[in-house]
Amino acid sequence: MCMLSLPVKEAIKVSVSVGIAIALALFFQWEKPYWAAITVIAIASNETLGHGLHKGKNRLIGTVCGISVALFLVSFFAQTPMLFIGCLLLLLAVSVWFADNLRYGYAFTMGFTVCTIVAVMGGFNGEASFDIAVLRIQDNLLGVLVYSIVYRFIWPLNTESLFFSSVDSALNAFHKIDNALNEAVKSAHHDNIQDLLVDAQLLIDKLSDLISMPLSSSYKLQHEKDKWTVIVDGFSHVLQHSKSTIKLLSSDKPNDDKLQQLGYFSQEIKMLDNAINGEKLDVEILANYWKQESIKPQNSKEAVKENLLKVRINRVIKAVAIASTCYGAWIYFALPGGIFIPMFGSIFANITVSLPFPLMKQVILSALLWGVFFLLQYIFIMPAFTELWQLVGFYMINVFLIWGLFPKPAMMLVRMLGGNLLMVMTMSALHLTPSYDINTPLLILVILMITVIVARFYNQLFMLK
Repeated sequence: MCMLSLPVKEAIKVSVSVGIAIALALFFQWEKPYWAAITVIAIASNETLGHGLHKGKNRLIGTVCGISVALFLVSFFAQTPMLFIGCLLLLLAVSVWFADNLRYGYAFTMGFTVCTIVAVMGGFNGEASFDIAVLRIQDNLLGVLVYSIVYRFIWPLNTESLFFSSVDSALNAFHKIDNALNEAVKSAHHDNIQDLLVDAQLLIDKLSDLISMPLSSSYKLQHEKDKWTVIVDGFSHVLQHSKSTIKLLSSDKPNDDKLQQLGYFSQEIKMLDNAINGEKLDVEILANYWKQESIKPQNSKEAVKENLLKVRINRVIKAVAIASTCYGAWIYFALPGGIFIPMFGSIFANITVSLPFPLMKQVILSALLWGVFFLLQYIFIMPAFTELWQLVGFYMINVFLIWGLFPKPAMMLVRMLGGNLLMVMTMSALHLTPSYDINTPLLILVILMITVIVARFYNQLFMLK
């Protein structure tokens, strides 16, 4: 009997969830059924039900708060555009500042995104904004409900199994980094190491999220939480050490110093391996090693706090610069696209500033290639649909391909952009009275590329050294 791999199972679950969400939203005759599908796509970036529901809860909290703020701003500042935009920029700064909070960071991100969508799509009209707010809440609730049912009954994946598979993946990632660093000493080229560092960072972020979740259903994690917290912290320390090692390799220091640093790095990976697979003593050795390292001035708590403050201020500056540029283009230039310019500008300002800069290239390429791919389908395939099942099947097949072809953690952005662009660029086909006008999706693609390039420019301009 053929056994399906984990990525294939995940692709099936996401595609089924999206198909059901769209079908139900159309059955209820809601005006924007693609919002329910986007909700499923957003929370399906987490592979376990518990983690997904946690993100779904934060999404609902952010949605309600964002709607409340949007209605307040529209009610009091709709007639004073500059004051309105100033309030939006202030809200963006708050959102970006708290976005890295493990428990509620996603709620802050979602709150600003929803606030912008409701205010801008409502045309700064209180009644229209309220109608959009109600639709947004309905679609979010439907998306979370469909996700919960599908992920609970179709190949449920618990937090514990995902955590331990991610630990193995992270350890393998560091072995690859170690090999790449040793090769870099010989060849003096280390360009490919940046991609490996991004992969490792994403895996560590996933481990941090999983270990911070409620662990009542994970017996081993619940009773060994201290051990695995030490190991996840160890991964973070080794990643920072790898970055400093790369800087050393790029310097003019003697090869002996570089080889000595590589020896330390290899030993730290070995300590991680021992802590994962060994006894309690190995975990204590790992904890004590990094405790001694943290005594050094550059690793002290004060230095860490200072660095975190610097990173947050830098992110806020980048986000405000991106959004201000897009708002300015929207107000002072007669650019076509209307609401899409401030909306996309706000979304990318909120999201891209926390990404490692090497991922910006991935964002641009993904946006362009997915956009062209979906535009061609919109032109040549979708107008032939006459039945609901054809429309639902179209979205299910596309979502399955997106998740099936790009299953790796490092490809999460590709999946998210692909899923969201699929819905946004073909949204007119999901209206209660479908329409197929090439101008709208083409305009969306052009504005999307402009805002992504603006985001990349400011991320590079204000990049921390």
